[in-house]
Amino acid sequence: MKVLATLDRTTRAEEETSPAGSPSAHRYTYAAVFLFTLILYFRPHEAYPGIPLLAGIAFWSAAITLLVYICSQLNYSGSLTFLSPEVKCALLLAVLGLLSVPIARDPTLAWNTFSDPFIKVMAVFIVLANVLTNEQRIRGLMWLGIGIGGYLSYQTYELYNQGVFSVEGYRVTPDFGGMFGNPNDMSIHLVMFIPISFTLALASRTFLGKLVFYVAAGIMAVAISLTQSRSGFIGLVAIVLALIWKLGRGRRVKAMLAASICTVLFLAFAPGNYGVRVLSIFDFSLDATGSASQRREALDRSILVTLRNPQGVGIGNSSLFGLRDLETHNAYTQISSELGWIALGGYVVFLVYPMRRLSKIEKEMSDTGTKTMHYYMIVGTHAAIIGYMVSSFFASVAYLWYVYYPVAFAIGLRGIYEARDSSTARGEAEQATAGQEQRARNLSKRRRYRIPR
Repeated sequence: MKVLATLDRTTRAEEETSPAGSPSAHRYTYAAVFLFTLILYFRPHEAYPGIPLLAGIAFWSAAITLLVYICSQLNYSGSLTFLSPEVKCALLLAVLGLLSVPIARDPTLAWNTFSDPFIKVMAVFIVLANVLTNEQRIRGLMWLGIGIGGYLSYQTYELYNQGVFSVEGYRVTPDFGGMFGNPNDMSIHLVMFIPISFTLALASRTFLGKLVFYVAAGIMAVAISLTQSRSGFIGLVAIVLALIWKLGRGRRVKAMLAASICTVLFLAFAPGNYGVRVLSIFDFSLDATGSASQRREALDRSILVTLRNPQGVGIGNSSLFGLRDLETHNAYTQISSELGWIALGGYVVFLVYPMRRLSKIEKEMSDTGTKTMHYYMIVGTHAAIIGYMVSSFFASVAYLWYVYYPVAFAIGLRGIYEARDSSTARGEAEQATAGQEQRARNLSKRRRYRIPR
């Protein structure tokens, strides 16, 4: 009975936290969302604006993805989505964003922000949360993220060699547009996919695979220095510390010492005045452009707006309350000032909950010595979310695509692990039940053939 009760609890937990359907479900939806992500990252419609066929490719790929998903999801589970804590938080943010439109100072600006990109991001995130039901699918999207990161890094290196400094006269950024049009925002993507690339290299069984992923991680780190992004550097430090803590058990002191030496060398040999720019985080007088002090002023104003407006001032409207019409330059105060205090709580849970669950799973697998591909994917995803949480403290990116992919990876990895764990528990319960039935039959036989005295 105790075994059966354990099995029942495990099954209920799996139903509540895992996507519906088998790992083979949603194969067509995954193909559609993979194509959409490819278009989102590489942006062929902007690279070749003269081709009419590509003009609406992003919109139509998203529309087809949603249509295929709805049909498949209703067929497999009868509901539009399973409700993990992350999905609930995403739905909460979407509802609060919509409710903030009529109360915003500029409802038109609020609606434009809500309709593009916020609601698209939330819709695709829910699709990802239900579709990523096996490791192959998650790795496929990870490869896309690493691929665009490597391509952007190569472009950054080429522009630096050519002396093309298009931002503030000394910073490099690829002319790519969209979510990668700003060097600080592009660095957030690089910060998230460096640990994923690094851990995939550790998990790879071939020399070529290890070489490709290690090189990708290295060139993305170099590209961050070429963009002169301070938030990128802080995020880079955060992911290095996270990887050392996760992977360096038993030799953390030596790893920390080596990382410190590498950091000093990284700043010493970084191009231009990157070391001085990083130090300007602590001493504003070292910042020749004055951007550090402006960001501090924007942060202070966004905190003040948050305290005075518990319900928020309307999605996308924080710049109307900022000094010199500046945005908050902080994802957390962007949420709190525009969508309110409740939304900030939901956003923090959205980021922290998957990390806590991944940390628990990672510890269980590490303690049992189960360091498979699944284990390294968990470590890389965990570090990616940490990198985003640190880097996004300096950028208004809460409504953009960056973190929603790693959080979806986390949901999928957790669901796969819990499904395997549940399957193991079910097998043990079935064996225990069979043993109990066999003992009962043996006892019945002994009683049946007992010789009376």
